[in-house]
This record gives sequence, structure tokens and C-alpha cells, in this order.
Amino acid sequence: MNSEHVHQEIARLAEAEFNAWRDLREKKRDFEARRGEAALEAAQGDASARKRYSETVASMAMLEDVITGARAKREELLRQALEAEARALEQQAAELERQADDIARRRMKLEAELRELEGYPIQVRSAQALSSRLREQADQLRTQAKRKRAEGPPASGYAEAGSLEELVQALLHYPALVPAIRDVEAWWDALSRAAAGHGGAIEAARLTWRNGRVHNDCSFVLVRGNLIKLERTWDGSTVTRAERTNRTLHEIPLPHWLAGHQGPLPPPPGSWKPPEVYRLEQGGRCARCGSQVSALYVSAARGGPGLCEPCYARVKVPEPRMI
Repeated sequence: MNSEHVHQEIARLAEAEFNAWRDLREKKRDFEARRGEAALEAAQGDASARKRYSETVASMAMLEDVITGARAKREELLRQALEAEARALEQQAAELERQADDIARRRMKLEAELRELEGYPIQVRSAQALSSRLREQADQLRTQAKRKRAEGPPASGYAEAGSLEELVQALLHYPALVPAIRDVEAWWDALSRAAAGHGGAIEAARLTWRNGRVHNDCSFVLVRGNLIKLERTWDGSTVTRAERTNRTLHEIPLPHWLAGHQGPLPPPPGSWKPPEVYRLEQGGRCARCGSQVSALYVSAARGGPGLCEPCYARVKVPEPRMI
């Protein structure tokens, strides 16, 4: 099982799980909107209503089974790929050991000929001998194989996007064990509520996971020059924390334990664009109306003098970034 086959299978499973999740999400939204009414109609003996209710519940259960099955198949596939890699390492080690044994047999034959020629035993013992180096390399390969089996399939990674659907797609195409989509939805919903409190929607997001679970400390969203993330408190609950930033999503470094990740780099989020206007947190006079203000807005493309907020609103320049 080569890496290309694994990536193809991961992509196939990702599409199946994503489509099932999207359909399930739509069905749940429609069903929850009239769940009480539909249940009441079914309970009152309306045969067609009872049938529709049962079919809707059954279809949602089927989609949940598809998601569960895709996750189980992903884990099975990654474990098979890991076992194939470990066996390949062991095969390389066995080949090196075979070469070392062949060299040892030839050396013993030569030593026997020298002993017969010289009349006393002659033995070659050196750490620099090729057979010794081959056995050392074989031991290292077997140790790598054992370590791979002990660590298990890769279960850490990250995904970046500008919307929940893009984020889930990037997550599912990552060749590793990933968090459950319901956990990603809960994380997104919590930060969406926090984003609304800062006067806007999520512009860009980075979701990071470790050991198959969302890593809150390294996962965040960007909203109007604010970096917002979840933090766990002493009693196990989570709270949102926001801080000002003038960095773009791709300027924020990954955590050190992901610096050497082997996964594909997700494409830049489609719904996020770099800001074109900067907000200067300093006093000055507006170049348009001359009023004294505490913050000025400057076009990143054209530069030039700063404007006050009312003048900025009148010329309709894009959203500012804090600097």
C-alpha cells in the first residue's frame, strides 16, 4: 500500500463523509423546525405523517451511520498504511542482515584459508567492518518499525479556511485521524457567537488538533483585527478570549509539534481577503475635514493622508486592520 493509494482512499472517504454530514445538517435543520408538529401529527394517527416522520428519522440515522463508517474506515486504512510502512522497514532490515551474514560467511572462509596458510588463527574484529555497520543499520530500522507501531497512526494536524464547510472539507482530506465533525461544529459555533460580540462574522479560522482532539490553545478565528480562541478554565469549562492582532492567518506560526508535519498544505481560504485599509491608533487631523481625532484610516494601496471615521465611512474604503 503506497502513499498515493492512501491519499486517494482518504479523498474518497472524505467526500463520502462530507456529503453525508452536509445532508444530515440540512435534514436536521428542516426537521427541528417542525419536529414537534410532525410528532404530534404522527401520534394522532395520521398514517402519512407517521410514515414521513419514520422515513426522516431513518434517513438521518443512515447518514450518521455513513459518517461513523467513514471514520472507522479511515482509521483502518491509516493503520494498514502504518503496518505496511513498518513491514517495509523490517524487510529492509532483513535484507541488510542477509548481506551482513553473507559477508560474515565469506570472511570466515578467508580466515580459515589464512589459518591454514599461516598456521595460527587469524580473526578480524572491527566496528568499522561493513558487516558491523550493516547490522547497526538493520537494528535502527527495526527500532523505527517498533516505534511506528507503538505511536500508532498520525493523529495531529491542522486545517485553515474561511467558512465551516471549507474547514470540514480541509479537515477530512488531511491524511490523519481527525476530530469528530460534531466537535468541530461545537468549536465553530462557540467562536461564531464570540465573533458576533465583536461586531462581525468569522473571516478566517485555523483548527489544530492533537491526538485526534481539537487543541483549543492553538485553534483560533480572526474577526475584525481580533484573534479569538477558546480557553479551558480550572473547573473544566471553556471561555473565549480575544486579543488584537495585525497579522494575517498565514503569518501566525504553527505550534512547534506541527512544524514538521507531513500533511498537505491546505489552500488559502477562499472567503478571506487581506485588508486594504489600515487604522492608525494615534492622534491627528483628518485630511478631509480637518477635525482632531484619536484614530486615522489610511489606504494600504494608495497611501496618503489619513481620514477620520466619518470621512472613511463616506468614501466606503474596506475594513481596516489594526497596526
